[in-house]
Amino acid sequence: MKHFLLLAAALGLVLGCGGSEGPSAEMTGDEARARASALIPEAKVKEVVKHPEPGIVHWMVTMTMPSGGELAVEYDAGNGELDEIEAEKGPFDYDLSPRKDVIKLSEARGKALAVKTGNIEVWEYQARKVRWEFYIRDRDGHLWEIIMGATDGKISTVVEKAVPD
Repeated sequence: MKHFLLLAAALGLVLGCGGSEGPSAEMTGDEARARASALIPEAKVKEVVKHPEPGIVHWMVTMTMPSGGELAVEYDAGNGELDEIEAEKGPFDYDLSPRKDVIKLSEARGKALAVKTGNIEVWEYQARKVRWEFYIRDRDGHLWEIIMGATDGKISTVVEKAVPD
Protein backbone atom coordinates (compact mmCIF):
# COMPACT_ATOMS: atom_id res chain seq x y z
CA MET A 1 0.00 0.00 0.00
CA LYS A 2 2.86 2.37 0.85
CA HIS A 3 4.41 1.86 -2.61
CA PHE A 4 1.04 2.46 -4.26
CA LEU A 5 0.65 5.83 -2.47
CA LEU A 6 4.19 6.88 -3.45
CA LEU A 7 3.53 5.86 -7.05
CA ALA A 8 0.21 7.72 -7.08
CA ALA A 9 1.86 10.85 -5.65
CA ALA A 10 4.67 10.70 -8.21
CA LEU A 11 2.19 10.17 -11.05
CA GLY A 12 0.16 13.14 -9.81
CA LEU A 13 3.26 15.34 -9.94
CA VAL A 14 4.16 14.18 -13.44
CA LEU A 15 0.63 14.73 -14.76
CA GLY A 16 0.18 18.00 -12.93
CA CYS A 17 -2.61 16.67 -10.74
CA GLY A 18 -2.89 17.21 -7.08
CA GLY A 19 -1.81 20.52 -5.54
CA SER A 20 -2.82 24.01 -6.59
CA GLU A 21 0.74 25.24 -6.21
CA GLY A 22 3.17 25.76 -9.03
CA PRO A 23 3.80 28.09 -11.93
CA SER A 24 0.91 26.84 -14.05
CA ALA A 25 -1.68 28.89 -12.13
CA GLU A 26 -2.76 31.87 -14.22
CA MET A 27 -3.15 35.31 -12.65
CA THR A 28 -6.75 36.36 -12.04
CA GLY A 29 -8.31 39.76 -12.62
CA ASP A 30 -8.72 40.21 -8.87
CA GLU A 31 -5.01 39.54 -8.37
CA ALA A 32 -4.14 42.08 -11.08
CA ARG A 33 -6.43 44.64 -9.42
CA ALA A 34 -4.86 44.06 -6.00
CA ARG A 35 -1.28 44.28 -7.30
CA ALA A 36 -1.97 47.47 -9.27
CA SER A 37 -3.67 49.02 -6.23
CA ALA A 38 -0.68 48.14 -4.04
CA LEU A 39 1.73 49.60 -6.63
CA ILE A 40 -0.20 52.88 -6.96
CA PRO A 41 -2.32 53.16 -3.78
CA GLU A 42 -3.56 56.70 -4.44
CA ALA A 43 -5.20 55.65 -7.73
CA LYS A 44 -8.74 54.38 -8.11
CA VAL A 45 -9.29 51.30 -10.26
CA LYS A 46 -11.58 52.15 -13.16
CA GLU A 47 -11.52 48.88 -15.11
CA VAL A 48 -9.81 45.47 -15.25
CA VAL A 49 -9.73 43.84 -18.68
CA LYS A 50 -8.03 40.73 -20.01
CA HIS A 51 -6.78 41.20 -23.54
CA PRO A 52 -4.43 39.48 -25.96
CA GLU A 53 -1.34 41.04 -27.50
CA PRO A 54 0.99 39.33 -29.94
CA GLY A 55 2.55 36.45 -28.02
CA ILE A 56 1.09 37.35 -24.62
CA VAL A 57 -2.21 37.77 -22.77
CA HIS A 58 -2.39 40.75 -20.41
CA TRP A 59 -4.50 41.90 -17.54
CA MET A 60 -4.83 45.65 -18.05
CA VAL A 61 -5.83 47.61 -14.96
CA THR A 62 -6.96 51.14 -15.90
CA MET A 63 -6.62 53.54 -13.00
CA THR A 64 -7.57 57.17 -12.33
CA MET A 65 -5.33 59.45 -10.29
CA PRO A 66 -6.80 61.98 -7.82
CA SER A 67 -5.94 64.87 -10.19
CA GLY A 68 -7.79 63.20 -13.09
CA GLY A 69 -4.93 61.61 -15.02
CA GLU A 70 -5.33 58.01 -16.15
CA LEU A 71 -2.84 55.22 -16.47
CA ALA A 72 -2.86 51.53 -17.30
CA VAL A 73 -0.90 48.87 -15.45
CA GLU A 74 -0.41 45.66 -17.42
CA TYR A 75 0.48 42.24 -16.06
CA ASP A 76 1.36 39.08 -17.97
CA ALA A 77 -1.67 36.87 -17.27
CA GLY A 78 0.42 33.70 -17.54
CA ASN A 79 3.08 34.47 -14.95
CA GLY A 80 1.71 37.54 -13.13
CA GLU A 81 4.78 39.69 -13.87
CA LEU A 82 4.47 43.44 -14.41
CA ASP A 83 4.81 44.11 -18.13
CA GLU A 84 4.29 47.87 -18.39
CA ILE A 85 2.71 50.99 -17.01
CA GLU A 86 1.49 53.55 -19.51
CA ALA A 87 -0.25 56.91 -19.29
CA GLU A 88 -1.79 58.76 -22.22
CA LYS A 89 -4.07 61.11 -20.29
CA GLY A 90 -2.72 63.76 -17.94
CA PRO A 91 -2.13 65.58 -15.86
CA PHE A 92 1.00 63.61 -15.03
CA ASP A 93 1.54 65.37 -11.69
CA TYR A 94 2.04 62.22 -9.64
CA ASP A 95 4.98 60.00 -8.80
CA LEU A 96 5.54 56.27 -8.65
CA SER A 97 8.31 53.71 -8.52
CA PRO A 98 7.68 50.38 -10.24
CA ARG A 99 10.59 48.64 -8.46
CA LYS A 100 13.12 49.46 -5.77
CA ASP A 101 16.05 49.48 -8.23
CA VAL A 102 14.30 51.80 -10.73
CA ILE A 103 14.41 55.60 -10.66
CA LYS A 104 11.10 57.24 -9.82
CA LEU A 105 8.80 58.60 -12.49
CA SER A 106 9.47 62.18 -11.28
CA GLU A 107 13.22 61.79 -11.78
CA ALA A 108 12.80 60.17 -15.20
CA ARG A 109 10.32 62.87 -16.21
CA GLY A 110 12.79 65.59 -15.17
CA LYS A 111 15.60 63.99 -17.19
CA ALA A 112 13.38 63.69 -20.27
CA LEU A 113 12.23 67.32 -20.02
CA ALA A 114 15.86 68.44 -19.63
CA VAL A 115 16.57 66.89 -23.05
CA LYS A 116 13.46 68.27 -24.81
CA THR A 117 11.41 71.07 -23.28
CA GLY A 118 7.69 70.82 -23.91
CA ASN A 119 4.59 68.92 -22.85
CA ILE A 120 4.58 65.22 -22.11
CA GLU A 121 1.83 63.53 -24.13
CA VAL A 122 2.53 59.91 -23.18
CA TRP A 123 4.88 58.11 -20.79
CA GLU A 124 5.61 54.42 -20.35
CA TYR A 125 7.56 52.17 -18.05
CA GLN A 126 8.52 48.95 -19.86
CA ALA A 127 9.36 46.31 -17.29
CA ARG A 128 10.77 43.72 -19.69
CA LYS A 129 13.21 46.23 -21.18
CA VAL A 130 13.65 48.06 -17.84
CA ARG A 131 13.25 51.49 -19.40
CA TRP A 132 11.25 54.68 -19.28
CA GLU A 133 9.84 56.14 -22.49
CA PHE A 134 8.43 59.65 -22.90
CA TYR A 135 6.77 61.43 -25.80
CA ILE A 136 7.25 65.18 -25.55
CA ARG A 137 5.71 67.79 -27.86
CA ASP A 138 8.00 70.84 -28.14
CA ARG A 139 6.81 74.42 -28.65
CA ASP A 140 7.31 74.06 -32.44
CA GLY A 141 4.87 71.13 -32.52
CA HIS A 142 7.47 68.40 -33.01
CA LEU A 143 6.95 65.13 -31.12
CA TRP A 144 10.05 63.57 -29.55
CA GLU A 145 10.45 60.05 -28.22
CA ILE A 146 12.95 59.89 -25.36
CA ILE A 147 14.03 56.51 -24.02
CA MET A 148 16.20 56.01 -20.95
CA GLY A 149 17.40 53.17 -18.80
CA ALA A 150 15.13 52.83 -15.79
CA THR A 151 17.89 51.89 -13.35
CA ASP A 152 20.46 54.54 -14.27
CA GLY A 153 18.44 57.21 -16.08
CA LYS A 154 20.87 57.17 -19.00
CA ILE A 155 19.27 58.52 -22.19
CA SER A 156 19.62 56.03 -25.05
CA THR A 157 17.28 57.45 -27.69
CA VAL A 158 16.04 60.88 -28.72
CA VAL A 159 14.16 60.71 -32.01
CA GLU A 160 11.40 62.70 -33.67
CA LYS A 161 8.19 60.76 -34.27
CA ALA A 162 4.94 61.42 -36.09
CA VAL A 163 2.87 59.70 -33.38
CA PRO A 164 3.60 57.75 -30.18
CA ASP A 165 4.19 54.06 -30.82
